[in-house]
Amino acid sequence: MEVNAQGTNRRFVVTNMKGLPVHLWPLYNDRRTAETYIDQLKNQLSCDRLSCSRFVANAFRLFLSGFAYNLMVACRMQLAGTEFQCASAETLRSRLLKIGTRIRQTARRIWVHLASGFPWRALLARVLGRIRSLHPPPLTA
Repeated sequence: MEVNAQGTNRRFVVTNMKGLPVHLWPLYNDRRTAETYIDQLKNQLSCDRLSCSRFVANAFRLFLSGFAYNLMVACRMQLAGTEFQCASAETLRSRLLKIGTRIRQTARRIWVHLASGFPWRALLARVLGRIRSLHPPPLTA
């Protein structure tokens, strides 16, 4: 049980491990964090969709899911200090990436027009500016 300024938070763990609860709880609490990451990778980014009959195809699908997860982590790092800094992969995908736009291509540019009513327009512009300001790592010989 945890009591803090936010209120009371009761948690229960059923285990056959020997030891005092004060020593066992950190083990289970850390596991919960890992399970959250596994849930995002498996359920939100479809890591478990390995239905091809060939190994190479399934390995490539798994690689793409891992790459998508790393992109979400990098995006979340750029969102530090915002309401999305701890958002799940599904939240980032549905609120910031999966949005309606109008694409217009000219001779020199590709314009992406967002709806004026898009609620996170300023936040998305700030994140894209942060990403644009990133420098690639130096090449090593």
